[in-house]
Amino acid sequence: MFGSYRFLLAMLVALSHFGLTKAGFHPGQWAVVGFYLLSGYLMQKQATKLGSWFLPDRLLRVLPLFWAALLALALGTGALRHPLENLTLLPLAYWKSASALHPLWSLAVEMHYYLLTPLLIRLDNGRLRLVAWASVAVFAVSPWLPYSTWWAYTGPLGTLFAYVVGMLVARRSSMPGLLPVIGALLVAYAAGKILQVDAPSGININVCIGTLAALPMVRWLATRKENALGSRLGTLTYPLFLLHELVHILTGWSSLPALIAGSLAASWLAAELIEKPADRLRHRLRLAYGRRVTEVAADQPAA
Repeated sequence: MFGSYRFLLAMLVALSHFGLTKAGFHPGQWAVVGFYLLSGYLMQKQATKLGSWFLPDRLLRVLPLFWAALLALALGTGALRHPLENLTLLPLAYWKSASALHPLWSLAVEMHYYLLTPLLIRLDNGRLRLVAWASVAVFAVSPWLPYSTWWAYTGPLGTLFAYVVGMLVARRSSMPGLLPVIGALLVAYAAGKILQVDAPSGININVCIGTLAALPMVRWLATRKENALGSRLGTLTYPLFLLHELVHILTGWSSLPALIAGSLAASWLAAELIEKPADRLRHRLRLAYGRRVTEVAADQPAA
């Protein structure tokens, strides 16, 4: 269902960081928005299923490989700049330039969305749409705000709508009018770029493109079944997203085929040596927590 799509998004991020951009179009920025929307879809289901174990489960999913990547970077380069901000991750959503690896700021933004999820899943669809429209409003005016890039893309507020829309798709609901509004914003930002209006809008253009591509794709993929190839590619997604720049830094390679091959090899090793053992532990803890909740509920007196 989503494994191949997630892998494609991670590869687009890697290719952008390896320099595959053209005339201001950044496929990696499209992919980040796609990740947020897909994450909203998946986390709506996970949070509903896991309840109060949702946040511990997310930490156990994200942190092992994240900390391993920082350790490898520190050992390979002899230093880790801004160690407190990087090890705690969340500050990178407010200080992108402190990121030891380029993808970390977007992981920090997504962690903010995870923290909001227990609140968001309590909202009915109407209130959830209001949250999304508020985020769209922030995104729409971001070129005229100070630190416009943060409001539009690198902070949690301007792209929150993508995550929330993913949640609505998981609820088999929708957000009427979103695609026409995003399409109109794309036209307006592009016109401003052509006319050289004094307002930065390049990132806004890419966010619009990413949204227009991701929403129909996630809706369609939600109706499809996962296959074996997609499942295998899906296991490489998070390592590829996180480690591709580490490979670039540690090897110093400039050849695109070599960087892709090295990143895929590192992703496979990380999946086998770190991700799979960590996931086994995570699922054991998830089951243990579920049994404990069941036992506590059974001990409660009948009303």
